[in-house]
Amino acid sequence: IDWLKRAIENKSEPAKKLLLIVVDLNVKESEAKLKAIREELLGPKGPSSNDIKVALQSKLNIGLKTYDAMGDLCKDVKRSQNPFAAMMCIATLGGNINSKTIGMNVSSVDLDKCHSRKQGGFICRYNARISGNETSRKNPWIGLITALKDLSGYQYASFVRSNNTWLVEQIYESCRISETSSHCTYKK
Repeated sequence: IDWLKRAIENKSEPAKKLLLIVVDLNVKESEAKLKAIREELLGPKGPSSNDIKVALQSKLNIGLKTYDAMGDLCKDVKRSQNPFAAMMCIATLGGNINSKTIGMNVSSVDLDKCHSRKQGGFICRYNARISGNETSRKNPWIGLITALKDLSGYQYASFVRSNNTWLVEQIYESCRISETSSHCTYKK
């Protein structure tokens, strides 16, 4: 409804068409016209497979940078004797677990469906395939990391658009979606 109010207030060409539809007595034809005008005002009806792939890769890259930061703490751990830095150094096997050795990327995404949300954005069901580089395939410990449960296989996630880019808002464990509502759960 908000998008309709904004369009009418701005007196855009699609809003003028919309006013004509309201007068139109053929309901089915009016609904089809309304849907076309809504898409004209709001753009595409959700993220494409490639949009989801890019958004997931971006989220994955942020996670990989965390490993890099943890590994960087190993460089100074002897001098600083910082117990937190020592724990991070151990967790990354002396800095050997990092974005280069993990080398994960989203190789492909099959989009099943997307549902628009009342609060904006979309909830989509997709199947993402993750692959590692040659280094990660040789190392069994790193291979375990590349088998991330929250990115591979069929999943639900919410996506929002920001600055012409789709972003992952939340990856869900499960979702129940109906025509009027959605209920999703996730781990915190």
